[in-house]
Amino acid sequence: MPVELRAELTQGSIFLAGEPLVCKICISNCDQTYESPMLAWASVQLICMCSITKAPAKASQAVNGETSFIANRGETGFTYISTKPSILFCNLVLRPGESKFYEYEESLPWDAPPSHRGAGIRYSYKLVLGVSSLLGKTQLLRLPFRVLSVHGIKRIDQTLSTGDDGGAASQANKANPFVDWHPANTDEASQEETILAQISAITGSKCLSGYNICNSQGGRVTRFSLFKTAYKLGENVLGVFDFADCTAQCLDVKVSLQSVETVYQTEDSGERKPVAYHTCTHAVEQLAALDLQAAQLLLHLKPSLTPSFATRHADLAWKLAFEFATLRQPINDRPAPLQPLATLWQPPATVATEHFEWELPITVYACSPQAITASSVSAYAPSCSIVLA
Repeated sequence: MPVELRAELTQGSIFLAGEPLVCKICISNCDQTYESPMLAWASVQLICMCSITKAPAKASQAVNGETSFIANRGETGFTYISTKPSILFCNLVLRPGESKFYEYEESLPWDAPPSHRGAGIRYSYKLVLGVSSLLGKTQLLRLPFRVLSVHGIKRIDQTLSTGDDGGAASQANKANPFVDWHPANTDEASQEETILAQISAITGSKCLSGYNICNSQGGRVTRFSLFKTAYKLGENVLGVFDFADCTAQCLDVKVSLQSVETVYQTEDSGERKPVAYHTCTHAVEQLAALDLQAAQLLLHLKPSLTPSFATRHADLAWKLAFEFATLRQPINDRPAPLQPLATLWQPPATVATEHFEWELPITVYACSPQAITASSVSAYAPSCSIVLA
């Protein structure tokens, strides 16, 4: 007499921190002849598991055999977030072919870390549904989902109560003067809309910044211009190199889009002590800059990446890492650029070069979950089911 348990996330499998999660649950008696055995109870809750690489990995054990609802049973690491369990039903018997439907809703914490699989730390989210038969063991259905952090974004209730939007309204008006950042009716505006409005206000504001990059002798290698330093997932990092009128000649420039993960150990005093750093390169662009007057930089922020965040256990920051190779001395017999050659010019076999590095920090914010779902194939299925033994 099989009984099927099915759970489905109505908004998809990607959520912003602070956003409500809604799950529809269906339990069905697949037998068309007999009643189902009595189901003692069913309970559901959300958990976030944290796993630190250097910390000993321990799997959670069951209590009182396997009849209790232990949401993190068998998970690796420790529970970072755990919502209060909600009871769906007690002492349920299903008639032949009968199905019962339930709806579970829970808001994710505003300061929840994002789903992250880093080299030093991992955060993973699951909706866990437990069902126990009258004389049997508890069976768990785990439905993983992805969370995008909203680090650096103010809560909308705090913004409206204090009247301080942190300049987000003025930034939004500059980015698009035809859109009012404050919703006309806060009851009609969803939490997702208010979060994305603030993110768009921050990332939509463009202010061209220029950086004169010089070598160790003080010679200017290039002038790099960046239109903004705050980006959403899915956007392109656009920059321009200007090599005209520079006193030092650049041979080669390599730019890497990198994330820096810092893992902390919390002391008894509450102070965080960094214990590990992990740098990961996500995109690279290399330019042969000899005789170039200008060049463009374009690096793509994939929607699958993790936005910037900070928790008590780890931080994730983003940066552009530049590597320059410049000539120590100019090549005297080299012909002028764009001039016809009377004879074939043979470049020297070796040249004296100087290598140096430079870094420019940027901030990466979350984007709309619907945009991620539309642009790529999600690794998280919005529904799953099990057959109760």
